[in-house]
Amino acid sequence: MLKSFIAQSWQCLTEQRLWQFAIFILKRCQQLHLFQVSSSLTFTTLLALVPFFTIALTVISAFPMFEGITRQFQDFITDNLVPQASYTIINEYVFGFLDNASKLTTIGIIMLVASAILLINTIETAFNQIWGTTKLRPWHTRLLVYWALLTLGPVILGLTISQLGRLTKQSIFALHYPTWALLLQVSISILVNMILLWLMYRVVPSRYVPAKHALVGALWSAVILEIAKRIFSSYFGHVGNYQVIYGAFAAVPLFLVWINVLWAILLSGAILTNALSYWKGDAFHRHTGQHGRFDDILKILILLAQAHDEGKILPTRSFRNHINMGYDELTDMLEQLQHYDYVARDNDGWLLKTNPQNIDLRAIFELFVYRPHDNQQDQIGQMVQNFMQPSMETLNMSLADFMKHSKVPTTIV
Repeated sequence: MLKSFIAQSWQCLTEQRLWQFAIFILKRCQQLHLFQVSSSLTFTTLLALVPFFTIALTVISAFPMFEGITRQFQDFITDNLVPQASYTIINEYVFGFLDNASKLTTIGIIMLVASAILLINTIETAFNQIWGTTKLRPWHTRLLVYWALLTLGPVILGLTISQLGRLTKQSIFALHYPTWALLLQVSISILVNMILLWLMYRVVPSRYVPAKHALVGALWSAVILEIAKRIFSSYFGHVGNYQVIYGAFAAVPLFLVWINVLWAILLSGAILTNALSYWKGDAFHRHTGQHGRFDDILKILILLAQAHDEGKILPTRSFRNHINMGYDELTDMLEQLQHYDYVARDNDGWLLKTNPQNIDLRAIFELFVYRPHDNQQDQIGQMVQNFMQPSMETLNMSLADFMKHSKVPTTIV
C-alpha cells in the first residue's frame, strides 16, 4: 500500500500534475479577486465583530455546563484566532464592549442579531461567487443556516474550551515538558479551527460541497492560519515603528491588517475546496466556455434518462463519476436544464421532468450552442446558418432514439 502511494505521488510530481493544479488554483484566485474580496469582508467584520461575539457568548452562557466559561472563551479567541500584536484591541475594546451588552433594549438586540447575520450573509455572497452561483437558497433556508452557524459554532467552541480547561488542570506535564505542551496547544488550535472551517465550507455555499473536499480546504486554512499568526506576531513584535507612529492606537492598524490576512486565508481555503472537484480526471485542464458543452449536456440527460428508466433519482455526486468537470460547472448546467423544464430537483437529487422520447436533440443544441435566426440582412449570419443547417438536420431525433441508435452503455448502477 505504501509503495503504491509513493509510486503514484512520484508519478504525479514527474508529470507536473500538482504544479499545474496549483497554477489552476492561483488563476482562480486572480479571477475571483481574492484580495479585494478579503478587504470587503474586513470592513464588514469590523461592523459585526462585537455582535457576533456577543451572540456567541450568549449562546454559550445558556448552557449550565458552560457556566463561568466567558473568560476562557475570550482567552481562546485571542490565543487561536488573533496574533499577540492584536491582543490589546480584542481584550480592551471588543470584549470591553461585550460588558455593555446586558444593557441593550429590544431594538438594540434586534440590531445586534441583524449585524451578525449581515456578516454571515456577506460571507455567503463571497462563497457563492467562488462556487459560481447566483441562485440563492430560499430565505427561510438561509435563516436556518445562519442560525445554525450562530448557535452550533459557539456550542462547539464551548465544548472545546471546557475540555481544554480540564486537560490543562489535570495535566502536569506542561510544567516538565513545555515543548510538548506547546505542540499540543498548536495541534488543538489547528484541530478546532479546522472543525469550524469545515462547517463553514460545507454549509455556507449554496451548492453541493463534498465533505472530504471541505475537510482538505479546512485543514489547509487552519495550518496556514497558525503559521501566519506566529509570523505576524514575530514580525510586529520586533518592529517598533507602529508603536512610535501610532502610540496607544498601534494595535488598531495591526488588527486591520490581521483581519485582512485572516480573510485572505479563509477565502483561499474556500477556493481550494471548490477547485478540488476539478482534480479527478484532470478536469482542471479543460477550458470553460462552449467547447464540449453540448456533449456534457447530452451526458447529463443520458444519465438522467437511464435513472428515469430505473425509477431512480441521481444525487449531484453521481454525475461527477461519469462527467469530467467541476461541481460548480456541473450544477450550473443542471440548473440551466431545470430553467428550461427538462429536469427537476428535490431533496434527494435530480430527475427528468419528461419522457426521453419527448426531448428533441435539435432543440437542446439550439438552446445551448447555436440558434438560427431570421434576419435576412445579416449576410454573415445567413452564411453560418447555411453551413450549420446540414448538421442540425441530423439532430432531428429524440434523446431516446439517440440512445437506442448509438448503443449508449448502461452506466447507472
